Amino acid sequence: MRRATRKIKLDANHRAVVSELRQRGIEVVEIMEPVDLVVAKNGFSGFLELKIEGSKANFTRTQLTFIAGTKIPVAIAKSVPDALRFLETGIGLSQTQKDALAGILAKNPAQKLWTANTIERLLNT
Repeated sequence: MRRATRKIKLDANHRAVVSELRQRGIEVVEIMEPVDLVVAKNGFSGFLELKIEGSKANFTRTQLTFIAGTKIPVAIAKSVPDALRFLETGIGLSQTQKDALAGILAKNPAQKLWTANTIERLLNT
């Protein structure tokens, strides 16, 4: 029996970020759903969602629900320096930011997609 598979669209920076992180000795596991990566270095691990600066990329309800609800550190990275900062500091999204995501999900129960720009504005307020 064949299983239906959904083609996952990579963000334009995905391959470059993954390659650079691996070259720097960072363990990277591409899980793709609900977020792009699990990353680990020197005993720290967390989730990374990759997005392109100013892109028309979207966040899905599934992604935002996961990001808002996980107790494991998670960050949204637009570049290698963003990803490295997360790995070096261990600082990803704060609980306040995760609560803001949960709020937008609750206020818009029928909505399935949010633009990256909308989420970025929400997280930076």
